[in-house]
Amino acid sequence: MRRATIFVWLTFMGLSAVAQQQVTPPPDTSTRVIIIVHTDQLTQITRDSIQLEKLIGHDTLYEGRTKLYADSMYFNQRANEVEAFGTVHINDNDSVNIYSRYLKYFATPKKAILRREVRMTDGKNVLTTDSLDYDLPTHVGTYIKGGKVVNGTTTVTSVNGLYNGNTKDVIFSRNVHLVDTGYRITNDSLIYNMESKVASWAVPTVIDDGKSTIHTKKGYYDLKHNLFYSEERPRIDDSAGSVIADRLAYDKISGEGEARGNVIYKDTSSNTVLANHVQFNRQKRNLLATEKPVLILLQGKDTTYVAADTFYSDLVHHLRTFRKNMDALGDTSLFPPGSDSSYHPRIRDSAAHRAIDESTDSLPPGQDSTLRFMIGFHHVRVFSDSLQAKSDSLFYSDVDSVFRFFSRPVIWANHSQISGDTMYLYTKHQAPTRLYVFNNGFIINKVSKDFYNQIQSRTVNGYFKDGAIDYMRSKGNAHSVYFAQNDSLQFLGLSLDEADAIDLYFLNRELHRVVYRNGVKGTTIPMGQIQIEQTRLPGFKWYEALRPKSKEELFQ
Repeated sequence: MRRATIFVWLTFMGLSAVAQQQVTPPPDTSTRVIIIVHTDQLTQITRDSIQLEKLIGHDTLYEGRTKLYADSMYFNQRANEVEAFGTVHINDNDSVNIYSRYLKYFATPKKAILRREVRMTDGKNVLTTDSLDYDLPTHVGTYIKGGKVVNGTTTVTSVNGLYNGNTKDVIFSRNVHLVDTGYRITNDSLIYNMESKVASWAVPTVIDDGKSTIHTKKGYYDLKHNLFYSEERPRIDDSAGSVIADRLAYDKISGEGEARGNVIYKDTSSNTVLANHVQFNRQKRNLLATEKPVLILLQGKDTTYVAADTFYSDLVHHLRTFRKNMDALGDTSLFPPGSDSSYHPRIRDSAAHRAIDESTDSLPPGQDSTLRFMIGFHHVRVFSDSLQAKSDSLFYSDVDSVFRFFSRPVIWANHSQISGDTMYLYTKHQAPTRLYVFNNGFIINKVSKDFYNQIQSRTVNGYFKDGAIDYMRSKGNAHSVYFAQNDSLQFLGLSLDEADAIDLYFLNRELHRVVYRNGVKGTTIPMGQIQIEQTRLPGFKWYEALRPKSKEELFQ
C-alpha cells in the first residue's frame, strides 16, 4: 500500500502541508474550525453516509486555544466534531488539562464529553471521575456517576458534581464526603471553593474530627482558618458535653466558640446552662453565659434552677488568672461582621470582686485539674422545690461543693426566711447539707398572717436532712420574738428572749421547737397586751415579694 500523504486542512486559509509537519495554529481564536496538526496516519472513510477523517497515531488537533491529543480519532469536518480514543488529552488555553480514555468533542458549542478514567487539573486541583461533560467557554464540568476532587490536603467525593473553573466553586450532591487532615464533613449537598477553601451547605450535615461531632443544617466551614459558622440549631458534642443554639460559631484551633439564641449548654455532669448568648472554649473548658442565663443542677430527685445576669464557669486552676482578667469578659466575638454580638457583661460593684477574692484565697493549691468553679454576677435567684434564694453574686467550686452567696443574700425554705451579710450553702452531691450565715443573721418563720417568729444573731448555722432544714443554731447576742402556741395551735402570748445561742428544731419542714442556751433572759407578754412594735425585731424585713415562686419565673 502506498504510504499515505497527510494533509493539514486549512480550508479557511487555502493552505496545505505534508504529513507529520508541525503546524502552529493562528492566533485568531474567533474561528471554531478544527485544525489537524499531526497524525501518523490519515485516511478518509464514510460512515452512515457521512465522510470522516480517520487519524491514527499521535494525533494532535487545534481548535482556537484548545488542543486535542489522542491515539486515534474520527474527525467530522462538516459538523466540526471529533471522536477520540486511547490516551486522550485536552489542553484548554494552557490552564486546564483533561485526560480520559474516550472523548466526543463538539467545536461549535465547544463542549467535550469524556468517559473512562477522566482526570481534570488546573495545576493545583484534580478532579477524577469516570464520566465528565465539560463546557469550555464557561469552564464548567459536570459528572453524575461519582467523582473525586483533591484540593491540597482536602478530598471531596460525591455521586454528582459541578466544577466551575472560573469561580473555583465545586457543587457536590448525593453522598458527599469531604475529608481533610483530622476531620470529615458528610452530607448530601456541599459547595466548596478551592481558592478560599470554604465549604458551605444548606442541608443536614455532620462534621466529625474524632474528638467532637457537629450536627448542622445550614452554615459553612473555613478549612484554611478552621472556622465554623452555622444557623438553624447546630449542635456540638464532645468530651466536655454539648452545645446547641440558633446560631453557632466555632474556632477549631483555639477551641473558642460563640452561641446565640436559645442556647442549651450541657457539661459531662449533666448540668445545663440555658441562655441567649454563650461564649465558650472547649479546650480550656470555660463558659460565659449572658442574656437571661439559667443554670440547671440535677440533685437526685430534685432539680435546682439558678438565674443571674451573667454566669462564668472554668477550671479551678484557672481561677487566679481569671481574677486578673475578669473585667474583659466578652470583649471579643466570633460571629461574622454585622451580627448582633455587641453585648459585653460588666461587673457593676465590688461584691463580685470580693466573692472571687475570698474564694480564691480559700482554695488550697494543687487541686485536681478537672475541678470547676462557677460565678453568678448580679440578680442571682435560685429555685428548687425545697429551697429558694436571692443575692447579688454567687460563687461555687467543686473543691468544697459550697455555694457562696454575697451581698444581701436571702434564703427561703417553706415558711422560713434566712438573711445575712454573706451565706455559705454546703452541699453533697449537689443536695444541701449545711447553711452558714456570716454577720447579721436573721431568721423569720411565718406563723400566720402578720405573725412572725424571729431570731437575730451574729451567725446562723443550719443543717439539712433529705433536702429540708432539720436544725438551726443562732449564736452571738441572739434575740428572739416567738409566738407561743398550745397543742391546738392557739396563741398563748409573745415571748421576747435573748441568749448566747438559740436552737431551732424542725419537723415535717415546720418549726417544731425552740431551745435557748446560756445567759437566757426574757419575758412573755399575754396576747391581749402585745404592742405592735413588740412583734418586730430591729431590721425586720419580710422579702416574700422577692422570693422566686416557680422555675418559669427565672426565665422571664
